[in-house]
Amino acid sequence: MKDGSIGPYPSVTIKFRNDASKEIRMAKASVWFVDALGDTISGVELHKDLRLKPSAETQQVFAMTGSTDFERLTTLEKRDATGHICVQAAVYEDGTKEEFK
Repeated sequence: MKDGSIGPYPSVTIKFRNDASKEIRMAKASVWFVDALGDTISGVELHKDLRLKPSAETQQVFAMTGSTDFERLTTLEKRDATGHICVQAAVYEDGTKEEFK
């Protein structure tokens, strides 16, 4: 994860980069937000059908409607919330698949 921003509520923008040596054409991944005490605030799945060349960056914008947990991100100082991307699997342009545990 490169960066992220909140707002205007309920919008969350996630910026991330492909650190793999191959182009990704599909991925199963989620973003989780954790506070400075280590407690999970909330999370969301990234869109699966993404195309991302090696070292390329992209962003996805999510509307966090129906989740009061995400509201907390609007009141926390940026230094007190961290976002983490968890990639469970990726399909590369050459057809190979990789799973992460």
